[in-house]
Amino acid sequence: MATLDSTHLVLWIVAGTSIAHLLLLIAGAVWAHRQFARFSREMSRLEATHWQGLMARTDAMLADLHTIAGRADRVGREVERVAVTVQDMLSTVSWEVDRATRGARVAMDLVEGVYRQASSFGAGLRAGIQELLSRRQDPHGS
Repeated sequence: MATLDSTHLVLWIVAGTSIAHLLLLIAGAVWAHRQFARFSREMSRLEATHWQGLMARTDAMLADLHTIAGRADRVGREVERVAVTVQDMLSTVSWEVDRATRGARVAMDLVEGVYRQASSFGAGLRAGIQELLSRRQDPHGS
């Protein structure tokens, strides 16, 4: 019967080990449940104390960003309008400068023509006077 005692002993060891595993499993499950409950409580507390404030600040920041985006859009439209106006002004000024430049060129051409005619007239007059003076000095006309 010695073998039956050793079998009972092995069975008691297996049963004890199984009970120990079961107790450890139950203790682990209770510990995990308590940790989850504590985590849930902390999350609820965090949501109650900080989440609302954080969401309110986030909403305020989004509203500010929306306002800034609206202003930037208006500024962009105004800058575009000013750029078109300046472009129109530059076009008009360019046209006026071109017209004035053409007028100045015509005036300079006129002055140059008058100067050439005056120079030619002066040269002709000088040649005529020299001719008259040379005839007076040589009365016999050589």
